[in-house]
Amino acid sequence: MVTLQEFFKAAVQDVGSGQYAEAIRKLELIMTHKIGADDKSKACVLLGGAHLVIGNNEHGVRRLKEALSVAPINFEAWSNLSEGYRRLGRFDEAVEASGKALTLKPDYAEAYNNMGNALKEQGKLNDALVSYHKALTLKPDYAEVHYNMGAGLPIQGKLDEAIASYRKAPTLKPDYAEAHYNMGNALKELGKLDDALASYREALTLKPDYTGAYANMGNALQGQGKLDDAIASYSKALSVKADHVETNYNLGLLLFQTYQYNEAAEHFESSDFENSKHWLLRCLYSQDKETLFLIN
Repeated sequence: MVTLQEFFKAAVQDVGSGQYAEAIRKLELIMTHKIGADDKSKACVLLGGAHLVIGNNEHGVRRLKEALSVAPINFEAWSNLSEGYRRLGRFDEAVEASGKALTLKPDYAEAYNNMGNALKEQGKLNDALVSYHKALTLKPDYAEVHYNMGAGLPIQGKLDEAIASYRKAPTLKPDYAEAHYNMGNALKELGKLDDALASYREALTLKPDYTGAYANMGNALQGQGKLDDAIASYSKALSVKADHVETNYNLGLLLFQTYQYNEAAEHFESSDFENSKHWLLRCLYSQDKETLFLIN
């Protein structure tokens, strides 16, 4: 006979191994039993966090608030609630929740990170960077904070500093495909296309179905004048996500530039950019001109 405590330990192991759906199943089952306030708080915190990871943000926030209803001094619950509120667009409440976590535990790096994320969403970038710096002072090997700083610095035009932050993140978390991808974007902005392509390829090595990496690799290749390679990269992005609007548009432009009007028209039809219809009409007009030329 498995005890509830053993069931809870199994759920913790599921979370640790990334089996969030199974962890949620076990924890929801635990919640159907009569358990003490401390156990309920722990289960709700774990359950709320698991829901947030898989994108069930409303459920995550509900469970975290339930944890705090029985254990209002649970700093982890307040910090996770901050992230939940941020994902729901409730940024003021997110900042407030992370502040409560830090009142309870002033050296909690995770709460500083979550506060930084919420402040960045509010457009308070300087305050966000201060919060990230505090997180790194407490936890220098915090890969996600290095990444988040990298995401904030380009807004201030500090691309070199952003690249340094992005470069640091994968040294701490080797499978951090997003860090390689965004480092590639920053390098592309600086015109360092070879380096950008190397970053995109690294991201794709870690995450072979990374649509954005294929798409931006296409942009960089086009910038180098390697049009056939760019077309191939855009096409690869669309093989992963056929309705990727921006890539359909960019591929349409490139195909139009290389006189492939039929193919270009198909991609403009799949893009809802404001001037996609304009380019679609140009494709049809160019096709008609070609037809008349062949007839004559």
